[in-house]
Amino acid sequence: MSNHDEWNRAVLALAGRTDYFLLETNLVNDTERHNYLFLEPEDIVTISAGEDPGSAFERLESAVNSGLYAAGYFAYELGYCLEDKFDPPGAYPLPLLHMGLYRDPYIFDAAAGKWLHGRAPQIQDPPPPPPDFAVSGPVLNETWPVYKKNIEEVKHRIELGDTYQINYTLRINFDLHGDPLGLYLHLRNKQKVSYSGILRSGDTSVLTLSPELFFRVKGGAVEVRPMKGTAPRGKDSAEDESLKNFLRNDVKNRAENVMIVDLLRNDLGRVSVEGSVNVPSLFDVEPYETLYQMTSTVKSELKPGVSLRKLFASIFPSGSVTGAPKISSMQIIRELESAPRGVYTGSVGFIGPGKRDMVFNVAIRTVASRGGEAEMGIGGGIIYDSEPDSEWKEALLKGNFLLGALGEIGPRDFSLIETMLWSRERGYFLAQLHLERLMYSADHFGFECDISGIGRRLAEYAAAMPEDAPPQRVRLLLQKDGTVSIERSAIEPDFSSTLPWCTISSLSTLSCNEFLRHKTTVREFYDKAYRAFYNAGYTDLIFMNERGELTEGCITNLILEIGGERLTPPLHSGVLDGVMRRHLLQEGQIRERILYPEDLGAASRVFLCNSVRGVYEVTMRIPRFLSHLGISGFGSCGH
Repeated sequence: MSNHDEWNRAVLALAGRTDYFLLETNLVNDTERHNYLFLEPEDIVTISAGEDPGSAFERLESAVNSGLYAAGYFAYELGYCLEDKFDPPGAYPLPLLHMGLYRDPYIFDAAAGKWLHGRAPQIQDPPPPPPDFAVSGPVLNETWPVYKKNIEEVKHRIELGDTYQINYTLRINFDLHGDPLGLYLHLRNKQKVSYSGILRSGDTSVLTLSPELFFRVKGGAVEVRPMKGTAPRGKDSAEDESLKNFLRNDVKNRAENVMIVDLLRNDLGRVSVEGSVNVPSLFDVEPYETLYQMTSTVKSELKPGVSLRKLFASIFPSGSVTGAPKISSMQIIRELESAPRGVYTGSVGFIGPGKRDMVFNVAIRTVASRGGEAEMGIGGGIIYDSEPDSEWKEALLKGNFLLGALGEIGPRDFSLIETMLWSRERGYFLAQLHLERLMYSADHFGFECDISGIGRRLAEYAAAMPEDAPPQRVRLLLQKDGTVSIERSAIEPDFSSTLPWCTISSLSTLSCNEFLRHKTTVREFYDKAYRAFYNAGYTDLIFMNERGELTEGCITNLILEIGGERLTPPLHSGVLDGVMRRHLLQEGQIRERILYPEDLGAASRVFLCNSVRGVYEVTMRIPRFLSHLGISGFGSCGH
């Protein structure tokens, strides 16, 4: 057994626990070499939105001065509480500050491969396997049209002189099933970074895998290392070296980097000995598995007696995740971003006894979850020369940290679905197409599928229907082992004399999500959205993907009639191959074309379809977040 296995065994032993905080480095060097395991806090200091942080910082100060460690996170929105010029932040599901107070953490020297002070946690032998987990339903909390509009607004604010740069962000929302430790270990193996960790506290979890140091205090010396500037890795060594050199010499990236360095020099100057702030390193390019990042280093000597509140009020949040100048940039961020950032772009780390040692990361590549609802932020720096399209692509590139692993971390325990229309007069409508789709999905996911047996089961089920049975919605579920279950429900007649309403979601689906192309029980996101909008009087809700293309509804495919031709989005936009849609394509009644929100303005009619309800016309309400596109305002589309 290698020495490092001792640490990994301790990590695996945390499976199933909900009361720990782990900090570690996976890029060991002379500076980053210690891993920390915090168990059984003596107390937990938290504050929520609307509370004064003063008492929390006093408790932290008192605790570390009495010999305790304080370890946890500071959410980005805490920064609004530390600056008098801001109104307090709004509600957020997680605390703005969560710091456990610990007597003696377990400390592992990863360079030497041993526990410090001879203290090791109890470790199960043999250790358990990595815990089970799964990720499903990833969506972006913002659509491409809204993102583009907001980036143009940022550039306008730069032109007005309100700011020089804004770090603009959005969220990937998803469902996290099972033990969050499993996802943390999976991502840790994919991307080795210096400042990673996982916090579990009841049903709340924070997973951080950040390459960026916010600040380190050792004795009286403080160091910050902002990360600003990104480039993808190449397909081979020659392209890799070319991209590395591009990043190192690119004017835009260097301008962003030096702007943030100047901001952090100013922030540090507020708590540092006069004349001690210096920049020993500029424009370093650091390699990671999927991209290159540019960093610079700023150092200084702290003034004696600086309180924790003064330190954080002076430098938090990091200027690398706000923009410059910081105060005006944070105000613009608050105005434009669609959701609170939470832990993302805040900071995760610890404060040692007496404040002699402190290490905090910038919480990028960070997942926060509560009760299985999870989010991860992505974003980048916007300057006057920024192009919205390239900035959007760069943000999605950063999302590959999570999204690139979807094929490996998607749900494993799910069923395939076929929902069919049955009537006494014609039996199962489009039965052959339903069975063909079921076979295709079963083959794709490796399900047992006796299609002849399923056909017989359906026939037997229909034969047992009462003679006077009205048309039925029949739902067939196929499990991985080939087990089949069938259930039915009556179809409610539609007596409405007006066209039903439909609208567009403010969230974006991700076309890389393979579950969009198959009908399965992995549809919590669609089900939740459908219930909310159905209860509000809508028949369905249309989505866009990450490229701003129209895709589909929660339970229907989309058809636009433009210039007398009926068009539907192609499968590669991230669309279910609906049975009614396929039937219409085979009959030549519709054809595929990439569609955008602007096409709604050209459409004379809008239809939705599925094999149970058939094809039906709807009135499209254009939501206010798309009003800048000029598509018939907030009303019916096209007429």
